[in-house]
Amino acid sequence: MQLHTQRSKTIVQCVMIAVLVSITHAQQQHDYCDVLAKSLLFYEAQRSGRLPPSNRVTWRGNSALNDCTDTGCTRDSNGDGNLAGGYYDAGDGVKFAYPLAYTLTTLSWAFLEGSDAIQACGQTNNYRDAIRWGMDWMIKAHPSPSVFWAQVGNGGIDHSFWGPPETMTMSRPSYKIDQNNPGTDMAMSASASFASAYLVFKSVDAKYAETLLTHARQLWSFGNTYRGLYSDSIPDASIYYKSYGFYDDLVWGTAWMARATGEASFMNSAKADYDNYGIQYMAMGQSFDWDQKAPGVMALMAKITGETKYTQQANKWLSSWTKGNGMIYTPAGLAWLRQWGPLRYTGGASFVASLIGSPSWTKSQIDYMLGSNPSKFSYVCGYGTAYPKNPHHRAAHGSSTNDINSPSNNKYVLTGALVGGPGSDDDYFDSRSDYIKNEVALDYNAGFTAAVVIMAKTYGSGSSSPSSSPTPTPTPTPTSKPTPTPTPTPTPTPTPTPTP
Repeated sequence: MQLHTQRSKTIVQCVMIAVLVSITHAQQQHDYCDVLAKSLLFYEAQRSGRLPPSNRVTWRGNSALNDCTDTGCTRDSNGDGNLAGGYYDAGDGVKFAYPLAYTLTTLSWAFLEGSDAIQACGQTNNYRDAIRWGMDWMIKAHPSPSVFWAQVGNGGIDHSFWGPPETMTMSRPSYKIDQNNPGTDMAMSASASFASAYLVFKSVDAKYAETLLTHARQLWSFGNTYRGLYSDSIPDASIYYKSYGFYDDLVWGTAWMARATGEASFMNSAKADYDNYGIQYMAMGQSFDWDQKAPGVMALMAKITGETKYTQQANKWLSSWTKGNGMIYTPAGLAWLRQWGPLRYTGGASFVASLIGSPSWTKSQIDYMLGSNPSKFSYVCGYGTAYPKNPHHRAAHGSSTNDINSPSNNKYVLTGALVGGPGSDDDYFDSRSDYIKNEVALDYNAGFTAAVVIMAKTYGSGSSSPSSSPTPTPTPTPTSKPTPTPTPTPTPTPTPTPTP
């Protein structure tokens, strides 16, 4: 009897411990304001061109000042080329406008939905600066109504060099779409970025906002009139960011024009094309990312129309991301769509989910990325006590010998960068050579940052997690020996948007 009682007490104690551990894990708080501040700092680390005196990333300097259009190159009073500026796409030195346009639109959208939270976090100026830095370059890339420069730098040439962008000396050709080489996807995605940014700036800089709206109208007309895939017109882009259809981009751009202008013609076109191109079917089980806009289109249409049709369809899409409906979940609870940079997909889905009324699911996914996982590992550089020290990133690595192996550890913390993320079994290793799990990119942080804004809006900043400040000092922990050759920019797994 006594033995039975002791065993019973032991069992009860074990159950209580398990419950307490579960509750502690579930209630772990994260400082979303701190995460937002760091993510914006990552975008500053990605800046190209002549940096302003307000630059906060002290280990970055002026770079690629000679970037110029291959035809009609002009220079400003500093001698900088007419395509200098903007953002480097990932851990390399190429500027790709297609994922950039998605990034800027997503950041602007989050600002429109959560500006009060951004202000409460003290990040309004930094947030607008991140958008404006990108939009200033987008203006340069659109010198006339039917011309848009969609890429600067050749992927193959760029990837043969492993060093900071400040030391680049290679040729950096530029690539455009025009009437003879169309890119409906690129033009419409760019139009969406201009239209959404117009809404961000119209209350604080009306003249700049009107400039943005003019570009949005011109690009919409260009993309709607001259149909084709941008990656067919720019073969080098197809190696890295191949587009698999433009119907989603077409409705995406039109819906944003409807929101920006309030004009019935855009709204009517968006509604008709939404149905004609089967956006709701295109979205099911898919991510919201640089190539696949359909889930975002549904949420946006629900917002601007107020019609339950779109909300219901968006909720059906969300159910395709839940357990038991075909979506892979890691043992620790991460919704895992694809191998290459899975956190970028989950981040985008999390943002859309938060807009259609599922903040708790969004919180579970974002918190996993921030360290609420069995390993207590944050996938955001510089956040938490354990995070990636060696992301696949030339500038942060700081090699002076064109060698991915030297130095053995990254010189600088790439604060705020979200790395690609774990495998489907939660496995992850912090290796610079692993560009599938450990590279970073503008679009990786886009949906994630947007979701963090909504988390700050919904839950407040939370209680502060241990969080390191940005530092220019070398990271102390060595990682496994990387591969001896530079690796290419990641090419995300194609999304099955139908082709026209």
